[in-house]
Amino acid sequence: MPELQESRLYTNLPHDKIRAALHALFAKCLDAEGTTHLVVTSWLPKPTTDTPVPQVHYKAQFARRTDYTPSVGSRYREHQSGDITRKITLDDFDALLDTLLNATFIEFAGLLVQQICGTPMGISPAPFIANLFLAWYEFEFLQQYNTFAPVDIPDDSTADERTAQEAQNDRNRAVRRLLREFIWTRRYLDDLLSLRNPHLEPLLKRGAGPAPGHVIHGLYPEELDIPVQQHPHLPVSDVPFLDVLICFVPVDGVCRFTTRLYDKRYQPAFLHVRLSRFIHSSSNVNEAAKRTIFISQFRRLQRIILDIDNFIFEIADLIVTLMERGYLRPQLLRQCADQLFFLPQLFLVQRPEQQRSHSGATAEPQRRLSGAQQLPGRYDGGFTRETPVVQWLWSIVLHELTPEDQRAFLAFFTGSDRSPIGGLGSLRPVIQRDGPDSDKLPTSHTCFNTMLLPGYSTHAKLKAKLLLAIENAQGFGLR
Repeated sequence: MPELQESRLYTNLPHDKIRAALHALFAKCLDAEGTTHLVVTSWLPKPTTDTPVPQVHYKAQFARRTDYTPSVGSRYREHQSGDITRKITLDDFDALLDTLLNATFIEFAGLLVQQICGTPMGISPAPFIANLFLAWYEFEFLQQYNTFAPVDIPDDSTADERTAQEAQNDRNRAVRRLLREFIWTRRYLDDLLSLRNPHLEPLLKRGAGPAPGHVIHGLYPEELDIPVQQHPHLPVSDVPFLDVLICFVPVDGVCRFTTRLYDKRYQPAFLHVRLSRFIHSSSNVNEAAKRTIFISQFRRLQRIILDIDNFIFEIADLIVTLMERGYLRPQLLRQCADQLFFLPQLFLVQRPEQQRSHSGATAEPQRRLSGAQQLPGRYDGGFTRETPVVQWLWSIVLHELTPEDQRAFLAFFTGSDRSPIGGLGSLRPVIQRDGPDSDKLPTSHTCFNTMLLPGYSTHAKLKAKLLLAIENAQGFGLR
């Protein structure tokens, strides 16, 4: 179960390779959508009490036949409302990328030095450029699965032709079995994790041809340095990935996965370094931001940790740390009690079921969402229990979603894919109107169990948008 780090992502990559990879990725996306350009709309929202000086908002989408397209030779159109619509073609994309790559300068030893190699550093798009660059190589690697599909053997084939084709099909099936080993490989920016995959290291690099001993090419360009990370301070059965520590633990004679918090500050190299995570209670910072520190950290730990003892330890450590920063113990304990009251499934339902599912055993059947239409939650922004879109929502969730989609809906709405012991009503959910009928997707604030739902005009449109939202609510990895 190796963890790897793409340590030369920002220093060694030739700009020509970055240009070629992102050009190919954008061209592939345009071709898949059957269009030639993006339509980017920008607008300035009206000032509000919370945002007296609003920032410009942007929305980009692949052009459709019904979208406004600027005339030939024109790049944008300004509407009477002040909104601006821009047309971004593949050539425009290349020009924008060139600007980013060619305009990165660093002040070093009194000199202004241009970065001519590697992902541009110090600019906002840098992580997106790096992420998309690697994603293109991963896409091409996994596309080999289709290249090696077995083929039907014609009935009129000779015995020799049939034998040769059967042998080729056997090789193709072997290649596809190998590629399926990458189903549990995940990457977040430059951190890579692969579970139960003996083929990862031989296929990490992509040379001019197939990898040694293989008929397929590897994953990433030769310029990247991707060493396996070493953690001598951890047991050999544990591996960290981001802030998650994945552990093998024996339970009733069976080895199972569980997760704990991984904090790099506890590495030997950082033990004597003063690293302060939280602002002091007396600092000149928005009071609301300080009040939500414990709640946000509680939810973070909730999502990461399966090991109950580790969860209790980390919550206690969080309380002690915040007390050292001047926060009041009674207030912290009250917030902790509130979170445990709102999320009883943390210990009573969710953790044991997730540990069983990770071990490969059959999880207990998911309790159906029941009584949703009688929820004691709130409906805001003009919604009531009788509003058609609200009735459609619960009809879809209760009667039209599969059990898997119901779990995905719960995770999208509340941050957990398990219904609490007291039912959804114990979470005090809020469904708030998010404007009139539009093409926006439903969104949610899981920390507050709040869903923002546009006033869709039809049942079918609501269902399509809801499914799209819950299916894309998770992060990205190699799949």
